[in-house]
Amino acid sequence: MDLQLCLPDPELLALQATTVQPEVLWLDLESRAPSGVCPRCGQPSSHRHSRYTRILKDVALLGRRVRLRLTVRKFFYNSVGYA
Repeated sequence: MDLQLCLPDPELLALQATTVQPEVLWLDLESRAPSGVCPRCGQPSSHRHSRYTRILKDVALLGRRVRLRLTVRKFFYNSVGYA
C-alpha cells in the first residue's frame, strides 16, 4: 500500500518514516510549509520561529491503532502595534 496516496500535497507534508509495531502503526510526518499566516491580521510570514511535534490518533488500520507524529513549523510575524 502506498501511504503517500493518503496524504496531502507532498510539497506541504512529507512522510518521513513509518514504524509498524504489533498494535500500533506510527506515521512520522513533517510540515514543509514555506510560510504561515498571522492569525490576527492575515499577513504571511516566512520567518520560522521554532518547530513542535503533536501526536494525533486516527482510526485503526488493518487491526492496528494509527498514530500520526506530526512535526510542524511555527512562524512569527513582527508588526508595529503587536504587544
